[in-house]
Amino acid sequence: MCLDRFWEALEACDLHDLGFSGDVFTQRNKQTKGESYIRERLDRAIADVEWRSMFPLVHVKNGDPNHSNHRPVVNDTEYHRPRRRANREDNPFRFEVSWLEEEDCARVVEEAWEGSVGESLSSKLKGVAAGLGDWSINVLGDLQKCVKKAKDLEACRRQLISDDLVQREAALSFKAKRLEEQLDLYWRQRAHVKWLEKGDRNTTFFHHFC
Repeated sequence: MCLDRFWEALEACDLHDLGFSGDVFTQRNKQTKGESYIRERLDRAIADVEWRSMFPLVHVKNGDPNHSNHRPVVNDTEYHRPRRRANREDNPFRFEVSWLEEEDCARVVEEAWEGSVGESLSSKLKGVAAGLGDWSINVLGDLQKCVKKAKDLEACRRQLISDDLVQREAALSFKAKRLEEQLDLYWRQRAHVKWLEKGDRNTTFFHHFC
């Protein structure tokens, strides 16, 4: 009865569903057993003809739940061109705080230190920097890219519900959460560097920069 009145209200106000991309389900109860696991599409974006004429490029996406049981419905009214990625080949070495969250970090440093050619401190430090850089690229990969893609987790969420699938989703969610924590450390480190560089200055430039 309530649903019928809802559809009647949409028709009376001339409101239409804007569609969406992404996962069809916007809410999950995240139970640990397949038989009690529920997922539904409870949220949608709607608009009238006048609003759609004002925003012809509108795109609706059911976003990342970020470990919540609810997906945000993201309404993008403008087209965004993808940004070109800067070339990082010539960038100097930077130690990432997020590496300390990995169990293998200490082992990589130790092996690079012992395996460095030459006995000088400079040569050993260069060897450690090279070892950590290779380890970061080949083993850890690009954190931001890993967090954004999360293909395995999204694919898992869209399959038929079973006990094995529910457990796999929980494991992948834990992995995604760790990646997000590492990415947060990554940006916190850079924010600290900017603070040290710019300082707390009561100037127009400082306030624009922040």
